[in-house]
Amino acid sequence: MDTNKEKFLSDHLGLVEFRLRPIEKGGSDRTYWRVLLKDGRNFIFMAYGVETQENAYWVEINRFLNELRVPVPRIIAFDQNLRFLLLEDAGELDFYMLRTLPWHKRRRFYLAALSEIHRLHRFPLAELPTDLKISPAYDDKLYRWEHQYFLDNFVDALCGFELPQSLARQWEEESSQLIERLQTVPLCLIHRDFQSQNIMLGDERPVFIDFQGMRPGNVFYDLASLICDPYVTFLPEERNELISFYYRIMEPDYSLERFTDYFWEGAAQRLMQALGAEPVSWSAKTDCCGGALGVVKTEVSVRMARRVLEDARASGADVVVTMCPMCHMNLDARQQRMDFRAPTPIVHATQLMVLAFDLGERAALLDKNIVDPRPLLRERGIIEA
Repeated sequence: MDTNKEKFLSDHLGLVEFRLRPIEKGGSDRTYWRVLLKDGRNFIFMAYGVETQENAYWVEINRFLNELRVPVPRIIAFDQNLRFLLLEDAGELDFYMLRTLPWHKRRRFYLAALSEIHRLHRFPLAELPTDLKISPAYDDKLYRWEHQYFLDNFVDALCGFELPQSLARQWEEESSQLIERLQTVPLCLIHRDFQSQNIMLGDERPVFIDFQGMRPGNVFYDLASLICDPYVTFLPEERNELISFYYRIMEPDYSLERFTDYFWEGAAQRLMQALGAEPVSWSAKTDCCGGALGVVKTEVSVRMARRVLEDARASGADVVVTMCPMCHMNLDARQQRMDFRAPTPIVHATQLMVLAFDLGERAALLDKNIVDPRPLLRERGIIEA
């Protein structure tokens, strides 16, 4: 064990035996361990890096949220120089792990989470402590950055699709209109990543983590993060119940219909950000797969498809997403003539978008693919097991 880490824990836990168990938590330069004591008590040890400015805000935001009685893990000890924290343990169960339970068993936890996050949303921005460092508020620039993130990482890098000039103009127009509508909603404090993997269930009550991105923003961005969670499937009536519930506790001076319109605009923004997941870079992503030669020169087509797939697999890709219907058909079908031990699922970009918009695997027609992508997607929690 690192000497600094051992001394920090010993200083704050006393002369007791403990062991550390790593906790896998992706998407940041923060690392976590569960500290297990012989007497049965557990704590969380967190070490954070300097790469992300938000990390420096974590401690003060945690204290601010505790003062608001927003449920977040309590800080036991903190060393600013070492960037070490010892936190209370909120348990190992998060909302993502509840996703396979029937709605009548999950419902009360989601209603509780919405009630608790409302403590944050209703806080008057004018009363925000002047010395509290948080990320800049959502504005035109940040909304456009998320749109560009979607275009770069999903449309361009993942789908390999370049918008023609006519569509680019239409995209810019509709993007600007969406931003204008989002900015008609008054700013409030939001979590910004309020999804199932960031809500723990400790002692039958929700506890929020990964809140360091808190900033003034659109309340519907938070609501959509939870209710249109890309990791969890809801039936339409379940989603509508959650929307109506928050409408009642928020008590806005406009109709539920208008509230729902605001919600779906916030969802459009959030889902574009979620779709901008970073893809695997691979050299053959723009190479021809030979689909056009499938009938007249079948063997050449198979060789070309094999080269594309071998390069993708060597680069660590688990699934290939394509925008071209012919590439989808060729790469999917030709694997029957290849000696891969396990074939690589080929998914069309529109199928991925159907899943991202939570329309379900049936609507995505995943059962029509020759190489079935559903086992992998279930394993990754993208569709229900």
